[in-house]
Formats: sequence, C-alpha cells, structure tokens
Amino acid sequence: MNLNVLCNNDGQFRAALANDRVDEIIVEADRFGKTAIDECHKAGKKAAIALPYIFRNPADVDVRGYDEVYVRSIDELERYSNFELVGDYGLYGMNPVAVQVLKENGIKRVTAPVELNQYELSALGCEDKEIIVYGHIPMMVSAQCIHKNTGRCDKTQVLTWITDRMGKRLPVENRCDYCYNLIYNPDPVSLAGVFDKVKKLDPLSVRINLTTENAEKSEKVIDIFVSAIQGSNVIDPCDDFTRGHFTRGVE
Repeated sequence: MNLNVLCNNDGQFRAALANDRVDEIIVEADRFGKTAIDECHKAGKKAAIALPYIFRNPADVDVRGYDEVYVRSIDELERYSNFELVGDYGLYGMNPVAVQVLKENGIKRVTAPVELNQYELSALGCEDKEIIVYGHIPMMVSAQCIHKNTGRCDKTQVLTWITDRMGKRLPVENRCDYCYNLIYNPDPVSLAGVFDKVKKLDPLSVRINLTTENAEKSEKVIDIFVSAIQGSNVIDPCDDFTRGHFTRGVE
C-alpha cells in the first residue's frame, strides 16, 4: 500500500519530503515551482502535480517532468492526455462502468469517491484505486471571491474564515491564479481510527490531503498514518474530525 501526500505549502512539503515512508508527493499547480520535482526525486519519491478545480488557463500549467498529473475536471483529460493521469475524487468512479469510461479516457488510477461507504467501496473494488484517508474536503468551489468581497482584489492568496449557522469556522482559500475560492469543511476527514477497515479494502494507495496544516501538524498527521500502515493501533490526529461517508454513506 503506497502512501501519497498532497501538499499546499512549503511546510507541508518539507514534512512529507522528510518521511521515508511517503511514496509520492502531490503539489498544487499554483503553489510550487519545478524545483519540487528534483527534490522529490532526490528523496526517492515520485512527484505529482494537482491541476486546478476550475480549468481556465490550461497553457499556464506546465506539467512536464512530473511523474503523474492529478486531474480534477473532465475538460482537463484531453489537454493532458499524453501524461500519466490520476483521477481525483471529483471525477466520479461510482461504479465499474464509470471507472471503465475514465480509464478509456486516459485515467490510469482512480481516486475512490468520498461519497461511498466502506461496504460500497468493497463492492466497487479498491485494489487499483486510491483512498483519501485524511484531509479537509472542499464543501464548495466558487467563482465568487470572499476575499475580494470583504476587502479588495489584491491577488493575494490568503485564508479567510466564515462562520456557519452552527458556529463552525470554515476556512476559505482563494486561488488567485485561476480565480476561484475553495470553502473547506471545518472538520477534516480522518480514517486513522478505523484504518483496519481501510486495510481490508486493500487499496493500491492511500492519500493524505494537507490544506491548512502547518509543518508540525503535517509531520504528526503523516507519522500517525505511517504507523497505521505498519499495523499499529492509532488515534485520529485531531479532536474534531469526521469519518465522512466511510462509515455511513449517503442517505
């Protein structure tokens, strides 16, 4: 079982780079330069790049040199068809027919849909798929910029916080290069405490999605899942978390 880590900032990248058990580091297209490729390869890891959620300026994303390209929208498939493509969870492989269609269109590996529970994932089969085991999942991708609406459009990528009706503070990240916002679930999905159930699915790889975590927290999260993969009983890396749909599914 491979361990892949998606990174959103340099502290997260350094934490993933330092851990020998991490097999592949995925970097966001608008956050890292090409030097990340050499650093990954020197550390004995594969280097991958995650394309934007909203596909505006395809010519701006130079994916040459990366071992894999994570695709997040259908219209990115043709543009990058000459590269090793991995379908992110938003390219829904909800059933064998959908998975086959994705593979016929160039996807080499599918990320399991986050909407499926453990029994549905078992029925689908995960031997050739990737499962997200940790991360703040975006609740919404929006072209309306909260940072702009609360100040001005200064082309500065920052975290803005909004509060929902339950009093939860939701992190909002503006992606200026592609002009959209990501509104994240305030509680990360964590499957550390039920990792024995993940193992039973026998996925090809599991993935940690790092978003707002600093370097210290990133190191802690990675260490916990490394221990889980090695067979240790672990606890989840934070007090407030969700199992997502893994233990219940969509009602």
